[in-house]
Amino acid sequence: MYGVAMSQGPLHSTAAERDARRYIDRIVRGSRSSFYWAMRTLPEPRRGAMFALYAFCRIVDDIADGDGASAHKIAQLEDWRDRVDQLFRGAPNHPVTLGLSLAVDAYALDKADFVALIDAMELDAAPRVRLEDDRALDLYCDRVAGTVGRLSNAIFGVPNDTARRLAGTLGTALQITNILRDLKEDAKRNRLYLPLETLRTYMPKGAGDAHAFDDPLSVLADPSVTAMLDGLALRAQALFVQSDDLLARLPRNQALAPRMMKAFYQRVLTRMVRRGWRRWDTPPRLGTMEKTWIVMQGLS
Repeated sequence: MYGVAMSQGPLHSTAAERDARRYIDRIVRGSRSSFYWAMRTLPEPRRGAMFALYAFCRIVDDIADGDGASAHKIAQLEDWRDRVDQLFRGAPNHPVTLGLSLAVDAYALDKADFVALIDAMELDAAPRVRLEDDRALDLYCDRVAGTVGRLSNAIFGVPNDTARRLAGTLGTALQITNILRDLKEDAKRNRLYLPLETLRTYMPKGAGDAHAFDDPLSVLADPSVTAMLDGLALRAQALFVQSDDLLARLPRNQALAPRMMKAFYQRVLTRMVRRGWRRWDTPPRLGTMEKTWIVMQGLS
C-alpha cells in the first residue's frame, strides 16, 4: 500500500530497522493527524513505539476505508492478523511490525488488543454497518479505540489499572467524537454507528419499519435525530470529564500525550455542539496554529 516491498521472512538486520523507521515516519507524517502532535512530545524510545503503533492503526484503517470489494479488504486484514501472529512469535515480517517488535517486549503490549482492533476494522470493511444497541456501540468503541488506548497507555508508562480505566473513558470519548464528526462520510459508505435501538426511540416512524434505516443519509436528514446526537455528545463530554480525574493522578510525563489528545478532540466536540448538527459537509478541524497553541499550553 505504501510502496515498500513485503518480506516473506523475518526482518532483523540493522539496515532493515533503519528502513522500517523511515517507512513508519512517512506514514505518520503523511497522516496529518492531531495525534502526531501529541506523539511528538514523547521521549525516545516511547516516541518510536507510538509512531509504530500509529502506523499499524493507520494501515488497517486505510484498508477498511479503501475502495474495492469487502471480501478483498477482509482478505487484506487477514494478512495483518498473520503479521501480528508473526510479530508475537518474534519473527516480524513487515516494516511496521519490525518497528513494533521492541515495543512489544519493552512495554508488554497485549496481542489481544491488536487482534480486537482488526476485528473492528473487519466490521468497518463490511458492505453495510449497523449497530443494534448501546452494547454493540460500546463493544465497537472498545475494539477501535479502547484497544489503542490500552496499547498507548502501556507505551506512556501508565499503570495497568489506570490504563484500562483511562482507555475506557478517554478512548470512548475520542471515538464518539470521531463518530459524530464523520457521520456523513460514514453514511456515504453505508455505515451507521448510531444504535438502532435508540434511533427507534427518537424516530418513532422507524419502529415498525424493517427498512427505516436502510439509507443512513435519510436518517441524518430527519430532524428528530438531533436530540440523539445531543445525547451522544453529552456522553462524550461526561467521559472527557471522567478522564480528567484519572489524568490528574498521573505524573506529568505519563499524562502529557493523552492530555493533548483529549484537548484536541474535546475542542472539536465543543465546536460541533455549538454550531449544531446540520453542517455535515464541513466537519470541524483544528488549524495548525490552534494545534500549536494546545501543544504549547501542554508543555508550559
